[in-house]
Amino acid sequence: MRTYKGLIHERRGSPDNRRHFFKTLLASASLASFGRSRNGSAAELRGPAQGSAVAPARKRPTSGPLLDWFYVHAGYINYKKGLAERWDVPEGIEIAVQPAQKSDPLVLPDRPWEKDGIAYTSGTYLRNGKYVMYYFSYLGFQCVAESADGFHWSKPELGLIEFAGSTKNNIIYQGPCASGHIFEDPSATADERFKLVGMTGGLYDRLLDKDGNPVLVGDDLSKNFELQETLKEKFHGRWGQLKGFLVGAVSADGLHWKDIRKPLLAEFCDGDNIVRYDPTLRKYVGYLRFHMAGRRCVGRSENEDFKNLKPEALVLPADALDPADNSIYHHAYTRYPGRDDLHLMFPSMFHQARDGMDIQLAVSHDGLNWVRPDRTNPIIANGPPGSDDGGCIYVGPGLLELPDGR
Repeated sequence: MRTYKGLIHERRGSPDNRRHFFKTLLASASLASFGRSRNGSAAELRGPAQGSAVAPARKRPTSGPLLDWFYVHAGYINYKKGLAERWDVPEGIEIAVQPAQKSDPLVLPDRPWEKDGIAYTSGTYLRNGKYVMYYFSYLGFQCVAESADGFHWSKPELGLIEFAGSTKNNIIYQGPCASGHIFEDPSATADERFKLVGMTGGLYDRLLDKDGNPVLVGDDLSKNFELQETLKEKFHGRWGQLKGFLVGAVSADGLHWKDIRKPLLAEFCDGDNIVRYDPTLRKYVGYLRFHMAGRRCVGRSENEDFKNLKPEALVLPADALDPADNSIYHHAYTRYPGRDDLHLMFPSMFHQARDGMDIQLAVSHDGLNWVRPDRTNPIIANGPPGSDDGGCIYVGPGLLELPDGR
């Protein structure tokens, strides 16, 4: 696992256009603060650090970070003597992503229960002055790591789940939600404060059991399904349907988990399914894997009841401005730190012609309408062929401020 750091910056037009643009925008106080980049080059456009105030000398408010044109006025046209006259029209700039800075690997698969590798983080949080990271081991475990600074991580021996005859490990969960994502629910009762959302699936009977639950058909699912599809009417075994379900678990402390027997949503959501409680809407809102016209994309589901989410509606697809082979694999939904009105995604753009994924940036001001401000330059690009990020990159949810202010 690595950390990545990046900003949006302006791509410059002619000097005269830039001076006019900056002058009028500073006068109207409609942009975030300007600061010099670390290498001393001309200013990047960026918002203030979280929790910081606007410098008193500026005597002007800031509306938010420059991630799209939301805080930039389009200007006016005045008419004098039948002629059009432009007023405060921004010219000569466009938004471009500044590529993230890549760290060295932070968490390595160095334990026996991680021998098949570790995947994306399922959530990273700052609790009681300590960073806590949940992550998935491909052997089917949800694990936890801790850090004081966000760069040096340890794996505590928790004594919760046995592996190879010992509980001296950092495993916190094994079950149908193991590859899912964890969140803390401020609206929940104490015994369900933490929630884990994942996806399970397989070959199921076409009929539900007497309690209304799906019934798994046999243990060797892929073999059964292959025989069924190959032999068709000559297949004399138990017929089934390939299904997927969004499933959940709850916990009082984020360590001891209880599975929810009934699926949260009977949909084939085989991606990074990220659910959060929205205190403004007073609903659970989930950004889930969605499929449209054979392409992977992002859907949104919500409901007041966590255990009964509604079917998704499409919010972020690959569209006609993308190459024809693109789809969205993971999305890594997260809120901008300290803001409840600014939503981000870091979609893994699946370039199927070359079988690779890099990371773009998506922005929304309401969680429903999304834009990707720069589709040319990935915010996290692939490394060289053969490197650990040379093929596919996934981003875990959650942006946190580090002790040094980054």
